[in-house]
Amino acid sequence: MTAAVVTLTFSPALDVATSVDTITPSRKLRCEPPRTEAGGGGINVARVAQRLGADAQAIAPLGGEHGRLVVDQLTAEGVSVEPIFTDNPIRQSFSVTEKSTGHQYRFVLPPQPLASIDAEPCIAATCDFGRRAGCVV
Repeated sequence: MTAAVVTLTFSPALDVATSVDTITPSRKLRCEPPRTEAGGGGINVARVAQRLGADAQAIAPLGGEHGRLVVDQLTAEGVSVEPIFTDNPIRQSFSVTEKSTGHQYRFVLPPQPLASIDAEPCIAATCDFGRRAGCVV
């Protein structure tokens, strides 16, 4: 039996990625259709642990429409998620790959500060799930 992994991500993200042929300043760049993926340190650990066969439980404050997308994506991947719904939307990161060179440009937007009223249920859920886990990240 594999050990359970519980992760807490205080700054989850919706990662958006696309590509263009060439990046040129001061011009409109026509991008490929975007791909979105749940992100953030602990969420990424839970996703990898699940792929490696461990039972993974992700805990994160997930606000706004992007937070719901993250919940849906993790659930579709088989990662159990304990969302702590907040009024603050989660952050986004945006990456563009220049196909002509293979260079990737990564933009990370700042998160909203997490209020203690939102942090406390995250910590409580992590402690609860963590008592039965083999590993807490």
